[in-house]
Amino acid sequence: MSLYFRWWVGPWQHCSITCGKGRGLRKRTVICVRSLSDDEQMALHDADCPVTDRPTEEDACEPLAPCPGEASWETGTWSKVLLISLLSNQLSEKSFFFFF
Repeated sequence: MSLYFRWWVGPWQHCSITCGKGRGLRKRTVICVRSLSDDEQMALHDADCPVTDRPTEEDACEPLAPCPGEASWETGTWSKVLLISLLSNQLSEKSFFFFF
């Protein structure tokens, strides 16, 4: 029987928030185990595994989309854009202003 002690890591749970400006947290289970066979492990105390190799249990979620009602318009300086019409036999130039 092997005395191989290792950290078992579960899948990440969903983020603690689903939208908004804040950064939520996602969590997962991390357990110290001893492998008894390829498909059998026994849970141990955390002190039985190397603490320096312990995977994280919490992580910040990726930035999320705004929640409904949180989105807002932002304005900036105008820039000039040249629009060329190719729908007729002659080229016509018209100036329009757009914000990018």
